Amino acid sequence: ACGKSACGENDGRCTRERQTVPLPCGACAFSVRNNGWKGSKGMKTPLTKERLKHHLAYNSWKYLLLVVLCVLGWNLIYTTTAYRPPAEKIVDVYLCSGYGDQEALDAYLENIRQTEMSDMEQMQSIFLSVTNDDYYGAIQLATYVMAGEGDIYLLDKDNFVNYAGQGALIDLEPYIDEGTLDIKGLDVSAGWRTNSETGEKHLYGIPAQDFTGMEQFGLGDLEDMYWCILVTGGNDANAVKLMDILVRDFVPDETVQDN
Repeated sequence: ACGKSACGENDGRCTRERQTVPLPCGACAFSVRNNGWKGSKGMKTPLTKERLKHHLAYNSWKYLLLVVLCVLGWNLIYTTTAYRPPAEKIVDVYLCSGYGDQEALDAYLENIRQTEMSDMEQMQSIFLSVTNDDYYGAIQLATYVMAGEGDIYLLDKDNFVNYAGQGALIDLEPYIDEGTLDIKGLDVSAGWRTNSETGEKHLYGIPAQDFTGMEQFGLGDLEDMYWCILVTGGNDANAVKLMDILVRDFVPDETVQDN
């Protein structure tokens, strides 16, 4: 402890030269307790416009990161807590096409849901950009198929042959035979494929080239494309019902007569 002679009695601080940080001595404790510690007042830095600009220049990324984390956190909470209809109440249409009017197609599907399939809670379309040189698109399609996402698929020939051979698509022949799926006399011979696991040949898809009515959704060229139903979709009956409606609405009668 310092002696009284080293104490600055006027301001209650120790004035010893070797004291780096000014601290109250024992003799000044009473003064400090009653008058407050004044040594820190001179250390306060006033906030100026230049200091604020300097602070933001070096710390703006922290605030940006905080905003991004808040948005991602909110989206995660919403996604995990939002209501999702069960599989038997959903019929989604996945189209392997990088272009098309999704808004118009969704409006058509919603109208069908309200007027003819009111027991469904969700019917919508998803467009996938899948081309020979698009590796990401192929991975995305494979992920959807393995996860059982979607019900009706519009596949290009290569993917149709691939997934039909793997047994990932349902056999449409029984539904045609029982009259649930009316193909209106279309030539579906190209839709017959062999399951590589069983060696059996079944009708796994309906050629889409005659669905010329789909032009209104920007889907004019459907050559070598196939309508099919995913085996793991979980809603086969309603998927077949919607496919029957698609045939009815988008295959012109004159096309059937020509066949």
